[in-house]
Amino acid sequence: MFAEARKRDPELDRWFEERYLVPHDLDALSDLPQGTLGREYQKMMAEQGLQADFLPFESTATDYDYWMRRTSQTHDIEHVVSGYRYDPLGEFGLIALRNTQIIDRMGLELAEHLIVVANLLVSSALGRFACHYPKLVMPMYRALGEGERIGRTMTTPIYTPRYEEMFDWPVAKVREHLGVTHSEAFEDTAWTLGEYFDAA
Repeated sequence: MFAEARKRDPELDRWFEERYLVPHDLDALSDLPQGTLGREYQKMMAEQGLQADFLPFESTATDYDYWMRRTSQTHDIEHVVSGYRYDPLGEFGLIALRNTQIIDRMGLELAEHLIVVANLLVSSALGRFACHYPKLVMPMYRALGEGERIGRTMTTPIYTPRYEEMFDWPVAKVREHLGVTHSEAFEDTAWTLGEYFDAA
């Protein structure tokens, strides 16, 4: 299915062919100016106590291997680029963005296999929020809708850029370059983290 998707999309074919993958030195990124992509990525990782490149670096033999390796590496960067943070609704906004692009650009048959875990997270969260965190239900609907809109209007799939070559760019410039635009419906969902744990 990846082979068929590559035949239909020359940009995707080049992405797989190049197998772009470089390690992330978070200590070095801490020296970049505030507001740059690399610095904001490094800060977010430090705040969450996360490490970069947690999967084996050699796992790129097949297209599926490379897909899993590279998209795992860029997931945290995508949080910064999309504007959706590490909080329950920030994850779901980014899921809607990515899944929309995967379905639109790779086709439903392949997407069915690539987005199943993310969709299970969303579907289970809807039930959990309705039962335990009702204040988050409507904001979740809005995050999903805005994430879907951003995904459809971006000029580049969020999973294909060479972000490492843009680490010294201001985040606003990166968003402009990739066509990430926020509508009036976009909201910073960081507040939902407190709501989530306060209600637990």
